[in-house]
Amino acid sequence: MKYVEGCRMNKKICVALASTMLVAGAGNLASAETTVTKSGVELMRRYSGADRFQTAVDVSKGNYPNGSSNVILVNGSNPADALSGGPLAYSIDSPILLVNAQSIATVTLNELVRLNPTNVYILGGEKSVSSNLEKVIKSKLKSTTKFTRISGSDRYETSVRVAEVMLGNKSFSGAGFVNGDTNKFPDALSAAALLGKKGMPLILTNGKSLSSSMTKYKSNSNNYIIGGAATINIPGLSGKRIAGNDRYDTSAKVATEGFTYGSYNSNSDSACVVVDGRNYPDALTAISVAKKQNGPILLVDKQVPTPIANYINAQKRDKAYMVGGMNSVSLTVQNDLLNRLENNYKNYRSSEVEKRRLALSDLEKTMSKYDEMVGWLSRNSNNLTAINEYKTLRDQLYRDYTSKSASSLVGVTVETIISKKSDLTKKFEDIAKINDDQYNTILRAEVDKAYDKISERGILLPESQMTSSQKELYSKLKEATRLMTDVSNGKRKLELTYEIKHSSVSSSSSSSDSNSQIREANELLNKAKDIRTQSPEFLSKKANLDYAIADVRKSASSTNLQNLKDATEDFKYVLNAYLALDDKIKTAEKLIKDNKSTIEYSFRSKAYKEADVPKESSGVKLSDYIKKKRSNIEDKIVDYKKTMDSFNTRTQLNYPENELDGLIDEFRNVIRNFDELKILDGTIKTCEDSEPNGKVFKEDKDKMDKLLKAYKDLFDNAKKLKDKAGSEIILSESSYDKIRSLNKALNDAFNEYKTEYSRSR
Repeated sequence: MKYVEGCRMNKKICVALASTMLVAGAGNLASAETTVTKSGVELMRRYSGADRFQTAVDVSKGNYPNGSSNVILVNGSNPADALSGGPLAYSIDSPILLVNAQSIATVTLNELVRLNPTNVYILGGEKSVSSNLEKVIKSKLKSTTKFTRISGSDRYETSVRVAEVMLGNKSFSGAGFVNGDTNKFPDALSAAALLGKKGMPLILTNGKSLSSSMTKYKSNSNNYIIGGAATINIPGLSGKRIAGNDRYDTSAKVATEGFTYGSYNSNSDSACVVVDGRNYPDALTAISVAKKQNGPILLVDKQVPTPIANYINAQKRDKAYMVGGMNSVSLTVQNDLLNRLENNYKNYRSSEVEKRRLALSDLEKTMSKYDEMVGWLSRNSNNLTAINEYKTLRDQLYRDYTSKSASSLVGVTVETIISKKSDLTKKFEDIAKINDDQYNTILRAEVDKAYDKISERGILLPESQMTSSQKELYSKLKEATRLMTDVSNGKRKLELTYEIKHSSVSSSSSSSDSNSQIREANELLNKAKDIRTQSPEFLSKKANLDYAIADVRKSASSTNLQNLKDATEDFKYVLNAYLALDDKIKTAEKLIKDNKSTIEYSFRSKAYKEADVPKESSGVKLSDYIKKKRSNIEDKIVDYKKTMDSFNTRTQLNYPENELDGLIDEFRNVIRNFDELKILDGTIKTCEDSEPNGKVFKEDKDKMDKLLKAYKDLFDNAKKLKDKAGSEIILSESSYDKIRSLNKALNDAFNEYKTEYSRSR
């Protein structure tokens, strides 16, 4: 048998790669969930991975952090099954994970195990998801997990079977009908969230007629027909048609049908889910995000289409969840959306969030007060159940409300928070209404201590000599004395104990103000006690504050109090500016320290080892680029520390803080991209060490030539990556996605080439 030139591989590698495996390698790529925040408010979140399979995992992790009772599995190369499964996923609150017909990526299998489902739904027949693969998946999950395969003779009949499972024994309230051809997928993608919200299944059709199994759905007037007459025109099909001039216009019209501002809750975050309208892979699993965020699925192109932009503006969307990487939902789209979201948030949402923040603050204060009062009580057989019920609700409210920021509470109204506060108050009252002698004991102990605040040398002051705050306390003490003659009124006794304990009493009319101001001033001085600076501005403001405190202690006159207030504010501004810059310096130093291994990394491949970074006039080596950035920050830190020791005005600190903040963000991007370049460098080194110079059988020549060309093209792209965009590839926030994707593609091509070589030997 004749031979032709091929490649010579390491024997062990060839043997290892020759095995056919059901669990495919997933590389070492992490999920890429990122957020965009402005002024402390999260406006955007992106779910993405190196491919559609990892994007699905990222969506699952982001929306089901505590697992899920249900999981839907579909073939990632067959959009039809995933699309018809969208409303089902919405109705059973399930993530959708993607597999190949014969294999499942390790990252997907790991996510399945993490989700720990009770039910797994497989959409499609064995050609879509093989029975062997089903067995592999079953072996990795708990034995009680129920597997249900939903399939029909084709995509259309499969959608009918999915509808039957989704509806079960529930009464039929309508369905959505779309053209199920692959090139018509955008209409189905847009419709999934609308139908899921309304509890309607999605029926895929050929656009011209219905099969016998579909006819039972066709006469319902609540049906939706998604797409124009040129796309779907079925005689006798009842329902409302939603169609636009193109897929983007249709998407906007579908969104308007189901998701208008204030239609479900004007105080909830007005979210939307943004996906690529040109290609389906990343968008397949977006329905899970739509379910969790109660938002529509909007299609975009390379830019934000006008109908989508108009919808976002008109319906006051102020948060977007993008599904897919930069190749799917581009940076241009992201920036356009960000401007619209930010404007909508400022114009419509900020006042609502502030009201929510105030309601949360009130709930938190009430909870803190009740916690302290309940903490005074000894548990006994009478109150144990009531106390436990209070604590259960209290812990739930902390977990779901007070531990979170107002802007992060999606869908929570002010009225809901007020209602939760009322629920907590009722639980507290259930405790307090139980007659118990310990209420008197607790109150009496606090009363005895409080009398010292209105006495001199053990003698009660005459009311005529008491300050207003002392008189107020005395009034509460007299009320307490009356209450202690009664065995009931437990709630008022606890509240009165709390009020007496936290009473602020002054011995003169001006001492309360003076004490409060002196306390605030001393707190500032305490913050500054460890600061060693020779700054004239800092030292003079600090000295002025010391003098002002001394003057008030001598005489709490209105003039001295005002001087103390002014001196306090002046020093506060200087101190805060100093501490802000100091904090930025510490952040930068920690960033450098924590990433020492990445910064000190030396490239090993020939392609990168001696490479220069283009667009760097000084001819900086690629391996030295990150070190140069580190040195730049370290030099700035030295300069800024000198500024902190000598500044003459507070504004001299503001510019360094802002500049260092920008340098830190840039350096984080460099570190993240270099981490990916390290991995790519290793892949290139492996490729360089396995240059083709062996032989393969003649009949495999054409196939091997194609594989070799694909591999070499990717290899060249990887080696030239640095030449394409110069230092921009290292600085850009979006670069690490490109580097990771290229690394994976090169890995796959290299491994496929090696595998085919081993088989041809």
